[in-house]
Amino acid sequence: MKIHYYDSKAETRLEAYADTVVLETEGYTSYIAAIRFGGYPESVKGMTEAIYGGGSVTIDIDGTPVTAYSRVKQYRRELSHDSIYAEATLMIRDDEQRQECWSCLCILPYCSNWSEYRQNTFNDSDVG
Repeated sequence: MKIHYYDSKAETRLEAYADTVVLETEGYTSYIAAIRFGGYPESVKGMTEAIYGGGSVTIDIDGTPVTAYSRVKQYRRELSHDSIYAEATLMIRDDEQRQECWSCLCILPYCSNWSEYRQNTFNDSDVG
């Protein structure tokens, strides 16, 4: 999934590719609970700082843009890179309230045919 960040004040545009996104929904708003993405080291570092700092990103899911908001400075960050490729993982810091709310998460694996994947993987009782 392609992810985009844009800051008009700083005139900054970043792009990376995520293979895992976990969204926590509150009403009609989606918040990033966990994300793993890769790309050029500069883009990955910038995207990591943007998400950690509270920026929102746009995620292209099967051609549909989804805006995901982040929670300011509430993530564990792991970064790695090997010459021209870097990878980052951000996961929300656990607390008791989030552990109880695990059922309201939407897991979006990189899968071009999500509905078929869901039907073959989950029972109706597994996904609420």
